[in-house]
Amino acid sequence: WRDNRKSRPYPTQLSSLIPPVEPIVNNLL
Repeated sequence: WRDNRKSRPYPTQLSSLIPPVEPIVNNLL
């Protein structure tokens, strides 16, 4: 529950960080 609450106030930040991380991980793999 605590994690869910934290992700609610700044869902845009998490979503914006996810896209850039995906390509980086793919390149590393």
